[in-house]
Amino acid sequence: FETENENENDQSQAERNYPAVNGVPSQFDTGSDTVDLTPPKFAAFGVPGAVALALAMERHQKTDWRIKNLCLNGACLGGEGGDVLAELLSSCAVFSTLTVLSVTNSELGGHGLESVLVNVPNSLKTLDIGGNAGGDRCCPFVVSALKKCTKLKRLGLSRNEIGADGAVRLAPSIRDHACLTEIQLDGNRIGDRGVAAVATAVRATAAPLQVLRLAGNANLTAASAKSLAPAVGGSQTLKVLDLAKAAIGPEGVKSLCV
Repeated sequence: FETENENENDQSQAERNYPAVNGVPSQFDTGSDTVDLTPPKFAAFGVPGAVALALAMERHQKTDWRIKNLCLNGACLGGEGGDVLAELLSSCAVFSTLTVLSVTNSELGGHGLESVLVNVPNSLKTLDIGGNAGGDRCCPFVVSALKKCTKLKRLGLSRNEIGADGAVRLAPSIRDHACLTEIQLDGNRIGDRGVAAVATAVRATAAPLQVLRLAGNANLTAASAKSLAPAVGGSQTLKVLDLAKAAIGPEGVKSLCV
């Protein structure tokens, strides 16, 4: 009884010593393998919240707790917050077996994405970094992450201002990856040249790809559909090809239906 009271007092004391910062708590439920700090339950906590998260995780370093799912969507981390997250991923044992990392719409930019991608654990199966304006400069680091994370199944790169050059850079790593089941490149500007490179990769890959999202790439034409047709027709696994808001026209639709 005294031990239980002592533990309760220790936790209460810790909460008093380490208050929540921008909504990020100083203590987490170690009975769960998920940390989800996504709005509306949590505010866009920014760099101060990222630092608070790092400090909270450090307090669990010597425990057996391991987080499988980390969701920081809409956190407004910026490049500096990306650096904090990157350091946390690389140095904290709590994330050594992380399988899901979702950091979408967090204003990471090219610098923040580079920092995070260099430090992702190789245990990842889902990586979603959409809506961070990484541009083509983040693509070489995505390539490195794909080589590192050999069990990755879902790759989310939506709305990242990726152009044709970035898509061309990504294509060989998409082709060579053995496990990808979903690729999200919607909301970018990869153009017909980028789609052609991705289509060639999809056609050649041995991965069981089921979903390819290219919606909202407004600079696509019928040429993109013609590039995709052999990949769609030759795939035994592809179930979803999303080309919503792509101006492929009747000619492009016909190419895909033949």
